[in-house]
Amino acid sequence: MKGTLLTQRHLETLDIMKDVLQENYLHVGLENFRVEERGPDDQSQVLAQIRLSDREDLVTLEGQGSGALHAFFVSLRDRLSEEFPSVGAIHFTSTRAESVPNSNRNHPTDAEAEVYLTIRNSYGDELEFRNRSRSLMRATLDCIMDAVEYFANSEKAYIQIYRALEHYREQGRSDLMDKYTSLLSAVVRNTSYAEVIERIKKGKA
Repeated sequence: MKGTLLTQRHLETLDIMKDVLQENYLHVGLENFRVEERGPDDQSQVLAQIRLSDREDLVTLEGQGSGALHAFFVSLRDRLSEEFPSVGAIHFTSTRAESVPNSNRNHPTDAEAEVYLTIRNSYGDELEFRNRSRSLMRATLDCIMDAVEYFANSEKAYIQIYRALEHYREQGRSDLMDKYTSLLSAVVRNTSYAEVIERIKKGKA
């Protein structure tokens, strides 16, 4: 994540996810982005390419929505939910931006913008992400990338913990069962994994 996740509980859960996944933690980065506004109905068309750390080829996103940010969020969420079903349950609820004062009086327009993005999960809980850039659009897009990266890794961690818990349950390792039950309870608060559990049972995850 390039920015900051502002809720303490979710920051602690992020640490758990990184500890569980280690080198398998998925990084999501924006390579390029283009937007086209069409007509008076505020519909935006976006074309972007993102890089996922677990593959070599860039992933192309195409979509439309009520403004460039909505179009980008929906196209990114829908694309990654093909691999991570729980990502499809999150919603972009609000964004706000603040100007960061610039000490260079000769170039005041070179100031940075700090963007706050709120995402709602399937339980109705809200997570706020923050990013800073001299480009308002870039700061906002990076917030969206961070949010989707967070939930994709949450699902990856959930699956890994779930499988470990089942393994230790079969082995009768009550000590490790307690540990992984605690880890699972922390991650499961991020969003619902009902569809993910079904995929695990069917051997598709």
